[in-house]
Amino acid sequence: MSELSRVDDKQVIKSVELHFNNEYTKCSPFNASFDGSDTIKIHTLNRFQDPHQYRASELLFYTDREVYYDEMQYWTDANVANEHLTAISMIQTNDQLPLVKELAEAVVRKRIAPFVGAGMSFACGYPVWGNALRELSTRVDGVDKASFDVAMSKYDYLLASQILWDKDDTQLKNYIRTKFSDGRLPGGKVSGPVLHLPHFCNGCVITTNFDAVVEIVYERKFDGYMHGKQAGNKFVPKLIKGDRCILKLHGDAEDHDSYVFTKCQYDDAYGDPLDFTKPLPKSLRQIFVSHSLLFLGCALEGDKTLELFDNVVQKADFEIPNHFAILPEPTAGSSETKSQKESRLLKLKIHPIWYPEGKFEFVDVYLKLLIDVANGRAGI
Repeated sequence: MSELSRVDDKQVIKSVELHFNNEYTKCSPFNASFDGSDTIKIHTLNRFQDPHQYRASELLFYTDREVYYDEMQYWTDANVANEHLTAISMIQTNDQLPLVKELAEAVVRKRIAPFVGAGMSFACGYPVWGNALRELSTRVDGVDKASFDVAMSKYDYLLASQILWDKDDTQLKNYIRTKFSDGRLPGGKVSGPVLHLPHFCNGCVITTNFDAVVEIVYERKFDGYMHGKQAGNKFVPKLIKGDRCILKLHGDAEDHDSYVFTKCQYDDAYGDPLDFTKPLPKSLRQIFVSHSLLFLGCALEGDKTLELFDNVVQKADFEIPNHFAILPEPTAGSSETKSQKESRLLKLKIHPIWYPEGKFEFVDVYLKLLIDVANGRAGI
């Protein structure tokens, strides 16, 4: 064998060893768990040298890789199952396993359209609507506080925002533009369960939020869009084709002409009574009858959107798929009981999946479970 051939062989061997070492290193969490604190000792013929010591995972990887990967799969399955114990326990408590399985199947079929509310941007430092309106009310002089408080107590945010708008629309426009502007992330980065959205949807996303969190999560790669009252960029054709598009129901923070935030703006955008020749209700109806909506970070109290869904259901002109909502259970002091809220939503074909009041972290826990079930990594 020539000297050149030996050099080539050494390079090949070195390259192969580097590849296997990289593969082994990638599995460090499993390796550490499998090894424990003990090492395997192999004696040496050199009486002046200590026994050779190897990690169990290392020996298995280099002597029987098939068994090594089998062991790692057992470990992965056990870890995944353990990770989802809390979610599965809560779902079983509410007797909702069949419902969650149905939702996971819709994820697999790519028929989910996330409906993203303010709660999903809260982890990024943005306020939920109630807090935003209360903060705004302190900036507007001469507000009829009694009327404003009554509207807020009834979750009538349309009326509450109308009261503020009528008194000083300049302050409200400025607040929205500066508070939710595209270049502003109060928390410094996007975080929380909103990061899971791309696992659920490559098509249409709906949001009631002014901020750009959803756009950032999807790296601003939307083929079509509609911002509130603005007709948008090829939204309906892209929606029908199944392309990725975004509907910002309340408009975009940067353009106050797109805002659909007050009662008058809602009446103008949706019609009073509802007018399905208008772009916004027409598009929302199309999504409602062609996708399974997954409501996230939404309170689902009475508003124009739910009124529209009720109108579509009552007219019975369309076959409507089941929709889903991950929601906190109403407590004793809530405006309606769990049973009452569930019945109200079921009439709209919206199936609530409950988590304990005040435990928003369950949204993240549930979404992780759904992703693993849809990918076949976990079973329920």
